[in-house]
Amino acid sequence: MSLIAVVSLLSLVGSYAVTGFYRTVALKTRILDVPNHRSSHKIPVPRGGGIAIVSIVFAGILILLQYNRLDFVSVKGYLPVFLLALVGFIDDRYGLSIKLRLTAQVVTVASVLYLLFAEQSGESMGIRIAILALSGVYLLWVVNLYNFMDGIDGIASIQAITVLGSAVFLLCIVKDSASVDLLLPSLVMGAAIGFLVWNWPPASIFMGDCGSLFLGLWIGVFSLITVLSDMLSLWAWLILMAVFFVDATYTLLHRLFTGERVYQAHNRHAYQLASRVWGHKTVTLTVLSLNLFWLLPLAYLVHLSILNGVLVVFIAYTPLILLELLVQYRWHEGLQSRKQA
Repeated sequence: MSLIAVVSLLSLVGSYAVTGFYRTVALKTRILDVPNHRSSHKIPVPRGGGIAIVSIVFAGILILLQYNRLDFVSVKGYLPVFLLALVGFIDDRYGLSIKLRLTAQVVTVASVLYLLFAEQSGESMGIRIAILALSGVYLLWVVNLYNFMDGIDGIASIQAITVLGSAVFLLCIVKDSASVDLLLPSLVMGAAIGFLVWNWPPASIFMGDCGSLFLGLWIGVFSLITVLSDMLSLWAWLILMAVFFVDATYTLLHRLFTGERVYQAHNRHAYQLASRVWGHKTVTLTVLSLNLFWLLPLAYLVHLSILNGVLVVFIAYTPLILLELLVQYRWHEGLQSRKQA
């Protein structure tokens, strides 16, 4: 059995066990997500379970470093992600203001960029500033969209598993990727699968901000590293993450243009509206199917340079945007009908 398979399996088992233990503690100490008018669940559910994913990944990295299966250079860019996860856990437990959460995100992203770019040279100052600015905006958006999209059972875990799994698959089939390059995403995938057993609809625990912020920034950092090292193209990543990108971006822009507070909690994402009709399991399985049977094949075509990246991004996004518009239109149509009745 390969080291990647062993790491993934041990991570899965460890995450499953730690999640179960944390759930027991959360129930006893009343760390619960109590439903309100915005919630997609009807009974109190333990929250903050993402700490299991974070703790297993952290422990796995320490063990792999100890046995020289990883080197510090390949890990250092991910270290600030654990600090953001800690902030998320504190927010899950006690609640933090928007200003504190945003400040933590900005500081964390700045730390990531410093660790990734501090020793790089060769480009002009203008180009370096542009790359840093674009990378920072990208990471902040991935973190927040992941947090926005963690609103129904299983969806955030499924997204992490399928997106990271698809990226690892693409890296394996063409690029000469050493196993070390793939140990980190495999470690996170295993932890996400172990957590998903508990989070599968109907969920018996939620990952909370601790998990969603961690997974969002981890995927962002991993994607940034592979793009900068020319292992995976930006077009491939835009395709792999299209489901979350489309729904989160459309909803944010719609709320912005209609004068709503964009950081106020709500349940107007298309996936949330769809879950009210078809249920959490159906919507989560739909995301799984779209990622594996629509977006991965298209990313594969881009990765092999069979088709132009811009063209394939257009092909990938068009039906998702139409689906988004259809769900939103049907919801608003139903809302108007209920008001008239």
